[in-house]
Amino acid sequence: MKFCEDPDKLFIKTPFGKCLNPLSVVSSEALSEEEAQIIEQDPNKVDLVIRFKDIGEILKLVGRPNADMVGLLLENVVQLTGNVGHLFKLGAIAKETELALGLPR
Repeated sequence: MKFCEDPDKLFIKTPFGKCLNPLSVVSSEALSEEEAQIIEQDPNKVDLVIRFKDIGEILKLVGRPNADMVGLLLENVVQLTGNVGHLFKLGAIAKETELALGLPR
């Protein structure tokens, strides 16, 4: 997953005003396990690796609207390696997006 690769394209103008461009927020690509292992070893390509316990745990998140990373860590659902500070950046991006769109706090 790649988050907000080009911040200048985060919003688009529509007839209804400024809107979030969902294609610029996050993009993803499916990789084989071998491809993922090669990429995750290269610090120039990966900042943060989130490993889930199994596919079942990922699917459980679909029905869990308020999952937080600390809770997932405590429940032994995920393991983090790399620059964990990027999680805080993602939270900041989410909050700034809410504020820019005028969503309630």
